[in-house]
Amino acid sequence: MAAHGNTDRSFEAMFKSPLKGDVNERREARLKYRARFSILWDEQSSTPSYAKAVSNEVSEHGLSLETMQSIPVGTRVSLRSESGALLGGASVKHTTRRGQSHVVGFELSYSVLDDALALVREVYSTPRAK
Repeated sequence: MAAHGNTDRSFEAMFKSPLKGDVNERREARLKYRARFSILWDEQSSTPSYAKAVSNEVSEHGLSLETMQSIPVGTRVSLRSESGALLGGASVKHTTRRGQSHVVGFELSYSVLDDALALVREVYSTPRAK
C-alpha cells in the first residue's frame, strides 16, 4: 500500500502527533479501522459461542468491535479478522449496548500485539480517500 512517508516514524510518535479526527483523549490513541471479524468464546456452560463482528477502532493494545451478541466483561475470546491480518486471543474489557447491537472493547493478548501494531501502522500509512 502507498505510504504517506510516515512509515519510518516510531509508533509512539505516530500517536503523539496531532492527527485531527484520528486521535482521541482516551488512555491510548485509537484509529478508525473497519474490517470483519469472527469471535469465538466459551459460555459458562462450556458451550462454544460464535459471533460475527465489524471493527470500529484499533489501538496499540486493543480493539473495538460491534456485534449483535453481548459478551460478558472478563470473557477470554479468540479473534480472527476476515483478511487474516489479526488472529489471536483477547479479553473483554467493556460492553455497551448501541441500538440492536453491542460495542465490545477488547484488550489484546501479548501474542496478538505485534499483529495489531502492524495493522495500526498499515491503517496509519494508507492514504485517505477524498
